[in-house]
Amino acid sequence: MSPVKVIAQKATKLHAEALVAGFFRDDRPLTGLSAEIDWIHNGIISHLILHGKIHGDLRETTLLATQRKLHTSKILLIGLGKKDRLTPKTLQEIYFHIRQTLSQLHVKDYVVEWFGPAVPAVEEAKVVEAVLTSLGADPGRSVEMTLLVPDEDKAQRIRQRMQGAGGDA
Repeated sequence: MSPVKVIAQKATKLHAEALVAGFFRDDRPLTGLSAEIDWIHNGIISHLILHGKIHGDLRETTLLATQRKLHTSKILLIGLGKKDRLTPKTLQEIYFHIRQTLSQLHVKDYVVEWFGPAVPAVEEAKVVEAVLTSLGADPGRSVEMTLLVPDEDKAQRIRQRMQGAGGDA
């Protein structure tokens, strides 16, 4: 498995070839990394949603250029489906889809947002396992993956769970 770093930072501080943000079909206004990117890019994501170009359907994928406003050249937007249907299995499918998409784009260095819901510790362990499984090794490719989480406390908890599960953090 390629090592996965876990960090808590603002989008403006991130350096990578691609930045992966998700958004739910039924969660407005935007939250998390999508909201931050939307603000930096003068409402580009909101504009696309408003005009029916993107919806947030599960695994819906949109590639955007950063217009040099970030230290990354690509933004990959991923639809997360309906918020109340997000499960560890769905998360695993989403992260696997991200890995496949970035592999097809030949991206070797990316930051992906933590999409896991706020859940009890027992559930969080399942979510971390799902993320690790789906971001797993891509044979023949050396890839740098960074998992972006909302705050340092959560980053520390996830690092500990990843180390306990045999992953790097």
